[in-house]
Amino acid sequence: MNILDMVSSELENMGLGNLKRKKDCVEGAIRKWMRPVSLFIAELFLLLIVCIYSSKICIMGMGLLEGDYSGREVEFLIMCVFDIAMMFLSLDSIIGISSRKPQSWRKVIRAGFLLMVISVLNWIVGISIPGDLTTVNPLVLLPLVAIIIAIMFRCKVRRYYTPPLVEEKPLGEWIKYAVNAQAFDSESYRICYQNK
Repeated sequence: MNILDMVSSELENMGLGNLKRKKDCVEGAIRKWMRPVSLFIAELFLLLIVCIYSSKICIMGMGLLEGDYSGREVEFLIMCVFDIAMMFLSLDSIIGISSRKPQSWRKVIRAGFLLMVISVLNWIVGISIPGDLTTVNPLVLLPLVAIIIAIMFRCKVRRYYTPPLVEEKPLGEWIKYAVNAQAFDSESYRICYQNK
């Protein structure tokens, strides 16, 4: 028995009239608050990115301990620090993606763009180092990040991150919000009580 059937049976037990209309309202409200399936896919891709970065860090750490990178330790430590930062950024996005806060949506978008830029820069720097097994080709990472960003810009996902009692914003407003604009002002959906 799913939640919609339980709600409709409770409404029937309470003897409320016009049950069909009320059931449709409840179904619409539940569907609006349900997490889109595409967010699960985005989480899986983010988890895959975390696995790529963690394996890269392990390989680099083993190479540093064994002395494979003699004379280039500082360069590899800097790359390792960037990779650790990217891994934690991806983990933070995985943790925040399930919350309904618009700030979490913005965090995933910004992390995606940053992952794109850092992976390309890391690949360019890694080309000059012969025999480097830790350089991840951007052709592996960029499609994953692009799919995550595309998922986050889907209409259902944006609706999921829209606060209650606020009308949905157009795509342009969400793009501005991802950059730095204020999309949802707390004053716009605050309940005000007037003294009479």
